[in-house]
Amino acid sequence: QHASTTFGAAALISLPVPFVAVYAAVRPNYFSTTVQTVVNTVVAWWVAYAIILATNAYAVESDPGVMGAVGQTRSGLARYGLTRIVLGLLIVLAAIVAVIIGGFILSLAAPGLLNAPPSMETMAGVLLVMGPLVILALLFVYLRYGLAPVAGAIEQRGAGASLRRSKQVTKGHRWDFLLLLFIIWVFTIIIQVLVQGPAQMVAQQPTAIGDMDPQNLSFDTLMSRALQLPPPASPPAALVIAVSTYLSLLILEAVIAGAFARFYLALTGADGPPPKSERGTDEPTQSTEGSGPSGGYSAGPHPDPPEQATSSG
Repeated sequence: QHASTTFGAAALISLPVPFVAVYAAVRPNYFSTTVQTVVNTVVAWWVAYAIILATNAYAVESDPGVMGAVGQTRSGLARYGLTRIVLGLLIVLAAIVAVIIGGFILSLAAPGLLNAPPSMETMAGVLLVMGPLVILALLFVYLRYGLAPVAGAIEQRGAGASLRRSKQVTKGHRWDFLLLLFIIWVFTIIIQVLVQGPAQMVAQQPTAIGDMDPQNLSFDTLMSRALQLPPPASPPAALVIAVSTYLSLLILEAVIAGAFARFYLALTGADGPPPKSERGTDEPTQSTEGSGPSGGYSAGPHPDPPEQATSSG
């Protein structure tokens, strides 16, 4: 219903991406790669912020249009980015703790494995223990705090308040959130195969392992291969890479941000934080009648709702 506004705003914000992609493909070096990473990250966050705000407007039957959706991002983008950074740091910290715990388990259960010469067998053994621990740690954090950026964008909260709000909203709905993450994961793989796959074939980028000898694997050799830059691309190949990068970022960020926003509104439509009364009193008023995904909120900071007794189901 609002696809033109959603993808129009995402396309407008993402315009710098193909130009930077062409530059990084034609002149591959660590500087151009760093610039591309920074630009893509900032643009992705900007797109997500715009789509979250637009989705909140759709919920009250209001389509701001492309320029209106972009214009809504003039305030609050830095706060949204800070929330994303804090969430990312929590995820990294959880992964580090999981690796430390996994190393401790390996030192007790299989001390010889950590001291064995690097090989595919030793790496498989380490990953067999580390992998599940890291995945569980990431899910533990994300299923609680993954909606913090959405809460911060819609309700104009800071990073700490957004994290607390996300934990409050996802309580009792984390299996639903996990299902949403699984659907998004499948969708991301499909887009990467269909859109980014041809560009990677054209670019002929090296893989982390490639044709390396399995018996001579080590952390240093893997990192050197992973950090190896691709050869300079021809102008046609650079154009394919630019279009692929642009489309994949546009589609993924717009769809994922919209899905997260709709999910958040579905969870908070009935008892979410209403805006302050336009009369300036502390008495809250609901921004729209009804509940569920159609219950959007007006911009501005909102107090936490009072605790309500709910039935589990």
